[in-house]
Amino acid sequence: MPEPVTTPYALSPQLRALVEVLLAEIPLLEESLAIILAAEVAAADTDAAPAERYNLCEAYGDSLERFGEAAASIGFTGLQQLTLFLRENISLLTIQPRPFNNGEIDLLSAWSGYVYGYLTAPCDIALCQDITTWL
Repeated sequence: MPEPVTTPYALSPQLRALVEVLLAEIPLLEESLAIILAAEVAAADTDAAPAERYNLCEAYGDSLERFGEAAASIGFTGLQQLTLFLRENISLLTIQPRPFNNGEIDLLSAWSGYVYGYLTAPCDIALCQDITTWL
């Protein structure tokens, strides 16, 4: 059986440059998510949803959607589906009358690491399996 391709250079230089743009967006998405999660953690003692949750989550969802559309435009349609799935689930969490629980916070925090790893080496079978297992 041939060894899996693990080098990021398996992509064309043009595609690699576009993937680098996507990779640069991930820390920005993480910053927005960190603001949401900080508000949720701060609200944990009140047993009520943070007042700013809806606006923060809506803006984050819009950013996720744009990220997904950019990913799909260069052929990563599965990544677009992932971001749509995340956005839908964040919308469902937004209407909860309580702060996010630890499990929800952990799940929301994890996605970007898996996506970053995948985009760094999209031809690496192990990384592809990691992201699908996480899903």
